[in-house]
Amino acid sequence: MTLTLASCPVSLALQLVTAGRPGGFVMPARRPEPLVTVTLVRRPLHLALRDIGEQTGFGTVTAEALQILTSPHAALFSPRYAAPAGGMADRAITLEIERTDLDHALTLMAKQTSLKVVRHPDLVGTVTARVREVPVPLALFGLALAVEGECGFTPEAVYLAPRGRLSEIMPPPATPSSILPPATQPGDTRPSP
Repeated sequence: MTLTLASCPVSLALQLVTAGRPGGFVMPARRPEPLVTVTLVRRPLHLALRDIGEQTGFGTVTAEALQILTSPHAALFSPRYAAPAGGMADRAITLEIERTDLDHALTLMAKQTSLKVVRHPDLVGTVTARVREVPVPLALFGLALAVEGECGFTPEAVYLAPRGRLSEIMPPPATPSSILPPATQPGDTRPSP
């Protein structure tokens, strides 16, 4: 990629860099929006996005075809994206929002996908996103990470919370001991029926 930008709003720079490519970008919406001045000569997409992000004070994460800008700390400690099992990963979404409250962005996604989305009340923020035909879980992962959160998936719903607080709203996974008959629980000395 070869491109020169001068005093360009970061969201416009990202639109130009990702135009015509699958995926897109998600970022927190800051006021005033950071400006970028950069010359990119034969830079691969992920490096061009990293250059733009770093120049404007963001950390960057590439998850499949989605470019996510977030705080440098959240980017550094971001978990790798792993698609959940089941049909949710097969559905794709297109979403174009600018300076949109996270709650409203999640409502838009829930309407498009018929998913139940549960958001922790402390996970808030404003986001800008240009996402084209991206798997729904990946788009949710990007939205959560952009506002320094994380997401978890169950067959019934998607859960978003601040980093490290997902367990406050997400049901615990079934464990082998919770599905065994009562007489075979570990430590049980009663004879089996």
